[in-house]
Amino acid sequence: MKPAPASPEPADPGGRWIPWTFVGLFAVMLVANGCLVYFAFGSFTGLSTKQPYRQGLGFNAALDANARQEALGLEPVLTLTPDAGGALRVSFEVRSRSGEALRTSPPEIAFRRPTAEGHDFSITLTDAGEGRFTGRATPPLRGLWDLHIRVRNDRRTYKWIRRVRVP
Repeated sequence: MKPAPASPEPADPGGRWIPWTFVGLFAVMLVANGCLVYFAFGSFTGLSTKQPYRQGLGFNAALDANARQEALGLEPVLTLTPDAGGALRVSFEVRSRSGEALRTSPPEIAFRRPTAEGHDFSITLTDAGEGRFTGRATPPLRGLWDLHIRVRNDRRTYKWIRRVRVP
């Protein structure tokens, strides 16, 4: 009896690399997503307050207080003038509808950087007479700042927010 002829070896189609291509593409995608997650956790949180949930609960009350304040017709007049050394001369007064200055306590102005944490600071202006208040501020950075102005008069507190550009 003759031995059976050996079956011919099947030709290698050369497609073994195709599944490894998918594995490699998924590995690249996972590394890219891992980098995005790492930089997302290390960047600005996006929170502008310490307790956003609690402040959000009182949002409608804040809107009502703002509407009442606007109904009074008070107009804040804020002037920022740069001087030597990068400081700003700050002048502030509140005028009524008739144009007369409102007598208030010295305003407190909080300078808040809208794009970065850690640079915020506050100043309290001094009375310059006739309802006008002045002071100096030295922002650590140039660019956009949100000024949160708080003024007290008798039993009321008035608040304004102004966005300014510091040269």
